[in-house]
Amino acid sequence: MSIPRNDTFEDLLNALIRVHGETLASYLFEQDGKTLASHIMFMVNGRNIRFLNKEKTILQEGDQVTILLPAGGG
Repeated sequence: MSIPRNDTFEDLLNALIRVHGETLASYLFEQDGKTLASHIMFMVNGRNIRFLNKEKTILQEGDQVTILLPAGGG
């Protein structure tokens, strides 16, 4: 997905929600609609955004964004 230069991770999520709808937002955010879901890992270039600048992490050309859902099994 292409986004404008120096957009943030938050901007990317908003763009994804515009494309894929509010159903996606219900998976990515807590019930308040603003806090990122704590059970989902959001990563930029293999690093969790919680250890970067969270939603305000600036994305650069070529960055790889990964959204990892919890997996279960046994």
